[in-house]
Amino acid sequence: MAHGKLLGILLISVAAAVILLVAVSAEGLWTDTHYSDFMEGIYDAEIYVSRRLQQETSPTDSGCIEYHAKFDVNNDGWYDLISSEESGPSVKIWLGSSSGYSPSNYLAYPVTWAGNCDISDLNLDGYPELIHSGYAMGEACIYWGTATGPSPDDTTLLPNDDGEAVYVADLDKDTYLDIAVAGVWDTLYVYWGSPSGYSTSDRFALPTGPKAHNIEASDLDMNGYLDLIVIQYGQPYDVLILYQTGTRSFTPSSLNFSNQSSPHGLSIGDLNDDGYIDIVATSYDETIHSSIYWGSSSGYSDADKLTLYPGHCYGGSGIADFDKDGLLDILYFRSNSQSPIIYYNSGSPPFFSDTDTEEIGIPLKATGGVVADFDYDGHVDVFVNHKGSYSYVFYGPSFTSYTSLPVSNDHHGAFREPRQVPSYYSRVVRPCSLGMDSLISGGEVYWIADTPGGSKIDIFFRAGNPPIPDSSWTDWYQVLTDTNSGSLPDEVYGHKYIQYRADLLWENAAEMPNLERIEVDITCEGEEGVSPLGLKENVLAELDTLEPQSKRVAKGIKKAKKHIEKSLKPKYWLDETHLVCKKGKKVFHEEKKAVKDLKKLCQGEKCKGVTSLFLIYHGAEEALIEAISKKKTCFGPEMVSPEDTFEINAVDEKLGANTEIWVDGSLDEEIHTSCSKPLEEGMVFGDFEVESVDKIGEGEGGFPSELCERLILMLVKADSILARVAIDDAIAAGGKEKEIEKAEKEMGKAEEDKAKGKYHKAINHYKKAWEHACKAMKSHKHSHNQMIWETKTERRNALLQTSPNPFSKSTMISYSVAVTGRVTLKVYDTSGRLVETLVDEYREPGSHGVQWSPETLASGIYFYRLDTQGFVNIKKMILVR
Repeated sequence: MAHGKLLGILLISVAAAVILLVAVSAEGLWTDTHYSDFMEGIYDAEIYVSRRLQQETSPTDSGCIEYHAKFDVNNDGWYDLISSEESGPSVKIWLGSSSGYSPSNYLAYPVTWAGNCDISDLNLDGYPELIHSGYAMGEACIYWGTATGPSPDDTTLLPNDDGEAVYVADLDKDTYLDIAVAGVWDTLYVYWGSPSGYSTSDRFALPTGPKAHNIEASDLDMNGYLDLIVIQYGQPYDVLILYQTGTRSFTPSSLNFSNQSSPHGLSIGDLNDDGYIDIVATSYDETIHSSIYWGSSSGYSDADKLTLYPGHCYGGSGIADFDKDGLLDILYFRSNSQSPIIYYNSGSPPFFSDTDTEEIGIPLKATGGVVADFDYDGHVDVFVNHKGSYSYVFYGPSFTSYTSLPVSNDHHGAFREPRQVPSYYSRVVRPCSLGMDSLISGGEVYWIADTPGGSKIDIFFRAGNPPIPDSSWTDWYQVLTDTNSGSLPDEVYGHKYIQYRADLLWENAAEMPNLERIEVDITCEGEEGVSPLGLKENVLAELDTLEPQSKRVAKGIKKAKKHIEKSLKPKYWLDETHLVCKKGKKVFHEEKKAVKDLKKLCQGEKCKGVTSLFLIYHGAEEALIEAISKKKTCFGPEMVSPEDTFEINAVDEKLGANTEIWVDGSLDEEIHTSCSKPLEEGMVFGDFEVESVDKIGEGEGGFPSELCERLILMLVKADSILARVAIDDAIAAGGKEKEIEKAEKEMGKAEEDKAKGKYHKAINHYKKAWEHACKAMKSHKHSHNQMIWETKTERRNALLQTSPNPFSKSTMISYSVAVTGRVTLKVYDTSGRLVETLVDEYREPGSHGVQWSPETLASGIYFYRLDTQGFVNIKKMILVR
């Protein structure tokens, strides 16, 4: 029985259900409607991303966030209860109604023994199923739902190791509900849901030790996977946690509970309100204690627990806020003719004590039970499975009024209670696409939801500037509306990144809401209202308006414009803020030249020396090049490829009279680099051609200094945006951390040089930052032999770089998997929108490949993600039309 903090008689917040990536363009529409969209969020065990189509009808819209546990088998809006008779003859569903529960108003299902039951809509037809663990019967049983309740004749049987406990959840988060059955002997079986249902050919066996009892599930370690918890009422009498470390991969961990037999109950909930799930274990017969294991960032330990002595608790425990003080209390279902007892939460350590308690109802031999508001009067009620002739419904707040329901030794029955799950938030966010200065300036949100009874969906947003949410982000702000649409909260404006949260709220547990679609239409603007391309175009526009007073100035303007125009060539650009990694460095080279041309226009005409020059290397092969002037290295040593351009910068004010060019350790050329001899663009020295040369000048006839400074800063700003966007992309895609660190260091150096007015050096650092960001997105350099290299010694999970990349029509995505398992391979655009699912099925170990041929997509950066058996890897590819 699992709980977060309930909110008394008010609307109960079932879940801050899903926090999803919201990524937009300058004016873009983000839509989450397909299950693959919603699965990008992070959600707890009770929240289920399904393929349900309810208000929407198109298969492309088959996605829904819902509360998978059901409490109303015939959809009449009333809470139904379950009893399970120890030696048969039946499991009974007691149907709720406006007049409460009646000894004659029930549905019966023939059984020969008892055990836990769960209720869920397994096949998404709108009619919940009854799932019985089948204790001592050899098989668990699914009774398939109909309009009037589960059918006793339409069943599916699942071998169960004589399981006494059952739990339904989407454990592997593949949109199909799974069924876990805890065996009496030594095995817990998980039957994996699939489009074809459930079978022994698709099940998972987890060793649990003898007599595993009760099952709970939650993401205890907050790694995005649901963990299982069971209690062993055979030796070693431990609480066993099965941590799911990856999809369908579990690692056991034990908590010592008792040195004697008879542990027999589990509940979970955040009892001390610290954000971590706590575990309540109970016992009966030879032991009378209960242990609360406190959850923490480091997990659970035998040392960090509270021991209470409620008595013999054969029926385990339930969790609810009985006294409406906003704190979760514990109800123990006691046996040996003892009344159920409430332990009240004090709100401060140790939170519970054996002296702050209250007995309720009548003495019973409880074998289980649930707590919830069954009659919708705002007070918590209690249902007790009793090993006798009747089970009982006690009505809060006094619990003196009750209904007796005839049974034959009720043994367990329903265990699950409606609860609020913890809030989990997305680990991935994206900026608006205008670049590092692009900020949210407005937006609207609209959603489609099914909200029966008094249920509803509340939508919240938060925003911030770092790509990962931290304390600098805003608080959550609700979209204030009486309908399913509204404006974004003002508080998120002026930020770069944004998230939304959907809270599913209900008054009546039999009437739960579903969220089927959400659209977020966000407008973004840059602080200066333009992108890097826009900044460059603005500089060109201003240069066009100038009226040069001399031929020198006219020539200088022409040269600056020429370099800016070269930097705008489409082959270098993916969009307004992204460059092609293999070609984009030319943009920075041209930018540096333009900046130096502008600086020269601000200076005089007389040459006082050469400060730098750009050389094009025309050699046949890549070479190690070093430039030396005045006995000081002013370039390299650095590997330079054929037709690459490199820059020689003076170490001090200017280069010497001659500059030596060394190739592969030998002197190759000497270039005169003083004003005494002409050195102009186009001159050739062996394998080297002068692309441009910068000289120190002085005198009259330059630009006004204020104009120079402003135009240069606009160009520098463009480069800083390009570098920052590339780094943010690498961070968001989980790129190589070392390269990202190097990129950030280069950004810091660039800002320092920019502040000192050393703009050409700042641009060089921005270029290096951008290059490191590109490297952060690259995979191993094994070309077409990479798959062979990664799999020749052992089978392993691997995702390779696409080949070719960039590509224009089609590209091959190769990957390998280590073991048989479900594989998904998905393609996303830079906004985080799912573009296409290429693989979503089981694969055998070994190498695999998919040819991707997008026919309608525009040029740009795309990300592809491999997810299998806990292994996740993301890489980038570039489509160039």
